[in-house]
This record gives sequence, structure tokens and C-alpha cells, in this order.
Amino acid sequence: MPAQAGSDRIVDAGLDLGLIRRNNDWTAHERMYPMTLPSADAAGDGTQRVPAPTVAAAARNAAMRTIEAFVLRARRVAAHSLAQDADRLEALARGEIQIVVRGGEPSLMCVALPPEEQTESAAARVRPIFLERDPCYYQKTLKALGVLLEGHPVRARLREIRKIWEARLNETRAKSSPGVITMIEGEDGSSLSLTNVELALGWIYGDVVHHDLDRRTSTEEFSVRLRYKEAVPLVAFAILHTVGLLGLIETLATEGALKIDPEVFTVDVVVPPGPLEFPIEAAYSAPVGTSLPSSVDEPFGAEWEREL
Repeated sequence: MPAQAGSDRIVDAGLDLGLIRRNNDWTAHERMYPMTLPSADAAGDGTQRVPAPTVAAAARNAAMRTIEAFVLRARRVAAHSLAQDADRLEALARGEIQIVVRGGEPSLMCVALPPEEQTESAAARVRPIFLERDPCYYQKTLKALGVLLEGHPVRARLREIRKIWEARLNETRAKSSPGVITMIEGEDGSSLSLTNVELALGWIYGDVVHHDLDRRTSTEEFSVRLRYKEAVPLVAFAILHTVGLLGLIETLATEGALKIDPEVFTVDVVVPPGPLEFPIEAAYSAPVGTSLPSSVDEPFGAEWEREL
């Protein structure tokens, strides 16, 4: 039904989140990141029948280091202010827009987005997750889980997760099967078009975490507002799946399927608000250029004055 003058509609851009969330509990993504894992009872008699590992110890150690790196980074992502409202984050990841029809005036497409500064810091936190060369790369983490969960039924779920991540964030695939295309008229009158992923990465790498000249050149005729409009759903999607996979790893560790160092779940990964306090036993000062002690056990020389 057409929209009436003075009315508005919420339109879902159709961007697949790849998950169904049961409630506001981040670890409760029903379909993709389950809290209850499939049973490893192959015979149906209650006996766990996960095959003994056949992967070399070195490969298993490398896989564990990847997972631990991911957990540390994912916890930092999960602590970001943008990750605290699950419903809002899912709406952002879907790319919802509002169409406002105004009688006698041009209609408007309105997009409710968080302040750019908030998304910018979120993008900086989550960027290593989708950067292939980083040790906590999302796909690398899925592969590492597959190595350590040899014979575990959850591996089938990991393959499904991999496909959804690739479908949304793979730039090459986006060109052949785009989710959203933005088309504008160039300065010379020609039509220009880019996919949502190209514009999003143009903002991330051209405007935010780098000043990539190739990215800026390929997206420069599209305003920073258009680049940002497409970056927000991508960043939100990456956060959703990063926190979801973190919850799955926590579940695997709790159930004993993954022998991971428990410290990676408890060590501080963010700086708390407010003044920072550090306990000290003494404080010394000396003129600029005074030689420092060579070790913490070496006494301070006569030129050093104790202040505390």
C-alpha cells in the first residue's frame, strides 16, 4: 500500500543478520550461537563419542593462541557502548531506513544512526576481527575452533557461521551479489554505483582507521554521509557476530569441550572510567639527564632525592 502524505514507514534494507536472538542475553543467539550445544552422543546411549584428537600438537597450540587472541579482542568489543543495547544494534545491522512522504514536497529517506564518533571507536575495536592478517581474525578463529573441536557436532554450525560472515563482509562477493547498491550521478554526468560493502570499507579505511588513498579515490564522489550510512550496518553486524561467537566459545569452555586458559575471560581488557590509581612505595626525582638505576634492585645515587 502506498504511503500517505505526511506519513512515514520503516523499511528494512534486507541485510541478513544471520542470527535469531531469543532475548537481550548476548549469549543466547538461538540459531547461530547456541547456549545449549548439540550432544556428542553418537550412539544415543548417553556415551560421549567424540573421537580422540588426531591433529598435531603444534597445530592445536597455534589454534588455541588464535582463539585466546579472539576472546581478548571480542571482550573489548563487547564492552563498547554500542554493544550494550542488543535491540538497537540489530536494527542498525539490518540497515533500517525511514521513508517520510511530505505532500507537495520531496519525500525524505531518514536514517537514525549513532554519532559518528561512537561508531568510529567501535570500528577501531572490531576492525582486527575482520582483518585477515590479524591473529584474532574472525574466519581464522572459526578455523581454529574446527581444529580443536575435531569430531564435535558444533563444527557443522561453524561452517554455517562462516558462510554468513563471508556473505556479508566479503568485498569480492558483494560485487557479484550485492546487498545494497548506491547509485549517484558523477560530476561528468555519468552514473556511478558502489555496493554497501565498498562504501562501508571506504569509510573505515579511508576516513577512520587509515587514510587509504585508493579507498578515498574510489569513493570520493560519494559523500562521507553516504559512506557512513553503509558503514554503520557493517560495523554493527561485525559486533553482533563477534559477541555471539564469544558467547559460543564461553559455552564450549564451560562445558569442557574447549580447554582454554580461564584468564582470557577475566584479565582486564578495557580501562575503567575515572582517575587511574596505582599503588607506589616510593618516589624519587633528579635533574634531567641523571643516570637511571640499571635495575629495580639497584639503589638510587646521591643525586636522587626521595619525594615519598
